[in-house]
Amino acid sequence: MGDDEAKDLLKEARRGQYALRDIGHRYDQRFQIALSGNSHVGKTTLFVRMCTHKYVQGLSETIMSDTASFDLTSQHKHYEITITDTAGTERYTSTTVSLYRRKHLILLLYDITDRSSFVRLTFWADEVLRVNPTARVMLVGSKSDLHFKREIKPELAYEWVRRRRAQHKQHITFYGEISSKTGEGLECMKLKLITLLSTLNIPKRELSIKLNQPTVQHKGCC
Repeated sequence: MGDDEAKDLLKEARRGQYALRDIGHRYDQRFQIALSGNSHVGKTTLFVRMCTHKYVQGLSETIMSDTASFDLTSQHKHYEITITDTAGTERYTSTTVSLYRRKHLILLLYDITDRSSFVRLTFWADEVLRVNPTARVMLVGSKSDLHFKREIKPELAYEWVRRRRAQHKQHITFYGEISSKTGEGLECMKLKLITLLSTLNIPKRELSIKLNQPTVQHKGCC
């Protein structure tokens, strides 16, 4: 049931995306990002939420990948973000890792209630570094609504990022924790994401398209 609902919502979002090329609003910049992390950390739920502004329960594990787009407005500039959802199982690792190439930023997720997903972060970060050493990485703790089942404190994440920077010189930062279910932290994460992306030295491409869905306006961060 959840998969069918998500497909319909994403189809509607994509339909708006395709239809836009006849409308004359321009984007200041386009960026490509991807989700990374173990299975069951909430990548697909976050993917659907970011692209459709809806929370969908009961989603199946992602097989291979999926891609959609959403738009953001910050500081009077308009951005189109194309996001790729990826599989987190070993069976699809080679395909998943290949999707990190040419991405400007990787959202690396762990589940705050699952220590094994945190331990596995090093593997995923190493793979990003191997195939796309210039990509920015933003570490995000998912499922903050389940804080009463917490196994990983934010202090551990901050320390992991500090060591990662020192040992591997990787462009990585810790955003904090989010909940795709309640929406906690999501708008601020998007603001942080666009702030980070806008510092990259990428030639601007103005496009005569506009998404046929509400633009996310950022008025401040929590």
